Amino acid sequence: MPMENKQAASDVVNSERVPTYSNNNQSETSISSHTEIPRGKQMIQSPQRPYRKFLPKYMGTRLIDTVCVLTPTIRVVQWPEFITQSFHSAIAKDPIGTEESVFYGPYTRLLYHLFSFHGPYEIVLQYKIRGSQDGIDVTPTFIIELQKKPVFFIEIEPAASLPVITRRQEVDNQMRELVGDLRANLAIPVLHGVSAFGTRLCFYKYDSRSRELTPQRIPQHPTRVTDIMPAHNWSCDVLNTDGMQRLQKVVEEVKEMCAQSRPAT
Repeated sequence: MPMENKQAASDVVNSERVPTYSNNNQSETSISSHTEIPRGKQMIQSPQRPYRKFLPKYMGTRLIDTVCVLTPTIRVVQWPEFITQSFHSAIAKDPIGTEESVFYGPYTRLLYHLFSFHGPYEIVLQYKIRGSQDGIDVTPTFIIELQKKPVFFIEIEPAASLPVITRRQEVDNQMRELVGDLRANLAIPVLHGVSAFGTRLCFYKYDSRSRELTPQRIPQHPTRVTDIMPAHNWSCDVLNTDGMQRLQKVVEEVKEMCAQSRPAT
């Protein structure tokens, strides 16, 4: 870059002027952080404004030196309104939190939003029936499949059951048994799953290469009552930012693995 251009850029930075493009025929136009930058730009650093760029651009036969003030963008994670309304309607319908069935619709809509209606993925609803002295327990599981092979799953339980230690242990056993059933037919190296008590989520991850399954359980004490799956494992809420971000990150990882595993056409 010629010495005079560097000096011009330094003068603009030190003068703290609002950046503009100008020529003889047009009025001055402010440059926002959304201005499209032409190719061939060069970068300089300013100790006062680390987000500034030096942008030489030819306007006719004149070289105009400008400084663009860049403002960092923070992206707020939100589900579409139809999804949040669906979850809020489920909560309003069962405020006590004893019916997991009210969440079948919201989670179905969420899975279709994450994996898309128009794509290679299918949602398969699987039921596991267990008999006990209290009656028959039917546990539904939503399995995402790619070419008939499982890549993700979510199991739904009523929100009111989360504080119950024995119920959390039963759910953890069910999740681990399901991983044991699904791992023989995997097309990707890592299987992700989610246990949901209402809107509260616990994330499971099985790595077929190391055969490691997380989260780890606390070992049973031989004489003391042990909470092998504490409630804090379900600390993420699907309607809060942390739960949204973590679930989206998991789905992105699943899609990336699926894209790498699919044969080229």
